[in-house]
Amino acid sequence: MTTTTSEKNVDLSSKNLRIVVKDDVTEVHYAFIKSVGRLCRTAIIAVDKGYAEAFVDSDGDKLSVSLGQIMTEYSDKTGKAGKARNKLYALEKKHRAVGHTAKADRIRANNLGTTKINARKDKADVVISEDLSRSIARKRP
Repeated sequence: MTTTTSEKNVDLSSKNLRIVVKDDVTEVHYAFIKSVGRLCRTAIIAVDKGYAEAFVDSDGDKLSVSLGQIMTEYSDKTGKAGKARNKLYALEKKHRAVGHTAKADRIRANNLGTTKINARKDKADVVISEDLSRSIARKRP
């Protein structure tokens, strides 16, 4: 079976076909490999990652402006939790030194685990960073 569409005389043998019947019209749908068209743009821009704004391109346009605020909030929250955790750890050591091992064991079992901390951490599939392994031309380290 062949068809005449914008792709002239396409051979449909060994292709997956889908036949769609709408009202009184029958349509035959098939997949084909589209030829490569022209590129939409030819400009090349560079992107730099910063703290206050997430990314800035080589034209100076900011692509995101809230990354620093988000990172500061997360850092403050984890810092506060870490301070409270260290206080509980000191209390656990104090009770253990005095001989209150049951209380120290309860503090350790119920308050010093890492399950919630590990669950809050971002587990990215791909991490991409800027390559700073080469020296910049005409710059001294």
